[in-house]
Amino acid sequence: MTSARAGCRLGAGRVKELDGRMEVRTADGSTTDLDGLFVATTLIPAAPHAEQLGLTRLESGAVEVDLLGRTSDPLVFAAGDLAHHRDLPMPSGSVLAAAAAGQVAGSACLTSLLG
Repeated sequence: MTSARAGCRLGAGRVKELDGRMEVRTADGSTTDLDGLFVATTLIPAAPHAEQLGLTRLESGAVEVDLLGRTSDPLVFAAGDLAHHRDLPMPSGSVLAAAAAGQVAGSACLTSLLG
């Protein structure tokens, strides 16, 4: 992984706590002491539905949705941890937020069916 802002690159490795600090040991054996660490994840869907339906996906790996959960296919709505609005920093990571997004997407879907 690379951090353009910090100008550093870390590969796969291990992190352990040392008296409130962290030591990162990379695959090549080198170590770096850190006060904190942010990790970016990439979502990999377990089911291939988004790909099979040809839905637009964002860099996060999640399906792009609007505020009502509509996807690039007007007949498909999405919510939860694999639905991502472009203006948010990441997809929903909590059950509560995912459930709320599901309720909004369900209401929007019903509204679209009723015309």
